[in-house]
Amino acid sequence: MVVEGVHGAGKTTVSEMLRDRFGAALLHFTPEFGRFRQDAELDVKVAPLPRLLHYLAATMQVSDLAKAHLESRHVVCDRYLVSSLTLLAIDPSVTAQEVATIVATYEPYYCSPDLTLLLTVEHSVAMTRLRRRADRIVNNSQRESIHGVASISGQRSADQVIPSTQIR
Repeated sequence: MVVEGVHGAGKTTVSEMLRDRFGAALLHFTPEFGRFRQDAELDVKVAPLPRLLHYLAATMQVSDLAKAHLESRHVVCDRYLVSSLTLLAIDPSVTAQEVATIVATYEPYYCSPDLTLLLTVEHSVAMTRLRRRADRIVNNSQRESIHGVASISGQRSADQVIPSTQIR
């Protein structure tokens, strides 16, 4: 099972609830990939397609961890491939076809989730949550990114989105 959504939507809260409810392993992108992304200023200094390869590598690592855990228990992933792809979706210098071609190359490698939950949240609620969380963040670049979060919303039908307020 994968839990996706924007920052502040409640992914970690829901993921932890699902882990506890089902006795599942809870997986995230590993800290090493996050540190590299931050230290290299990947989202600022690196072109979209090379950046995509970093995101795919991180997803492949989580996939390996999920495969190992699935031999004995359920798995909940707090973010997965969709999160990586959405980071590129708003970049006009890369086409959806370019991304799809690269992703398709590695698709057989990924562990496919049985269920993906997309959490949604009102922008004002997410910003309030992120500002509260900012007190715990010591890195200035992370703090700046939280205060600079933009609302990105796509048109989706109601049956494709599960509002976080409906998850109990």
